[in-house]
Amino acid sequence: MIVKLLLEGVIFLFVVFSISGVNAMKKGKLGLIHEYPKAIQDRCRELGLIKENKEKLTKKATIGKAVFFLGYMFLQTALAYYIGGARTFLEGWFHGYIMWVVQIWFDALVVDCLWFCHSKRMIIPGTEDMVEAYHDYWHHIKFAVIGMFSQAVLSLPVGLMVWLLSRI
Repeated sequence: MIVKLLLEGVIFLFVVFSISGVNAMKKGKLGLIHEYPKAIQDRCRELGLIKENKEKLTKKATIGKAVFFLGYMFLQTALAYYIGGARTFLEGWFHGYIMWVVQIWFDALVVDCLWFCHSKRMIIPGTEDMVEAYHDYWHHIKFAVIGMFSQAVLSLPVGLMVWLLSRI
């Protein structure tokens, strides 16, 4: 079972980060501003680099994440059912949840803390002096912990869809 969960996690990570990477390249640094710590967002507003207020940025980010979430939910269901062999609601939920947890912590630790926090390519012009804000590891870890709890709820549809697939 662990090998199947690892395989599901690796496939899910590959798809998630492939789609996210392409999306990020299209948007550029400022297109990902909602992922940056609040201090950097505030500086970008002061510099006039972004015009939107915090609420509008949050709304745009939420809509974008919701669209991706739907696709990821179907991918998780397929992986859990066809690779993981999940057939019950609880098995489907568990597989979906584990895939999210793997993705959340890979993103927080590898992508954010190791790469983002130390990459000169992610520094927005005009914020070069904000080294401490760019090295705000807690910003990324905090959202990973919150994500673990929210994904427990957001994995429920995967459990439902696995259960429905097993009834067909």
